[in-house]
Amino acid sequence: MNLVLIFTLLYQVTLLLAQLPSQNTLKFTQVIFRHGDRNPQKTYGNYTKNLLKFWPEGLGQLSELGKNQSNELGQFLRTRYDGFLSPSYKGDEISIFMFVRW
Repeated sequence: MNLVLIFTLLYQVTLLLAQLPSQNTLKFTQVIFRHGDRNPQKTYGNYTKNLLKFWPEGLGQLSELGKNQSNELGQFLRTRYDGFLSPSYKGDEISIFMFVRW
């Protein structure tokens, strides 16, 4: 099964679960998501000459769409867990783990 499909399904399940009625206590939550859209990591042909024209952020970086997707996810999570998180970031409230596959 395609890795992108797996992450897409997990993301959709997370969104569905997040829409369930909330209670007054939060014991644990787990959010699994994949980064937003990225620019290609390699180019070929005419794209190499006009690299910054097509991908001003650089190769392998989040595209403008990817930045917007990440921002929207952050806003959704902030709204969903309002009251459980401090108004400003506190590192001891959350844990972030990243899996990198090369």
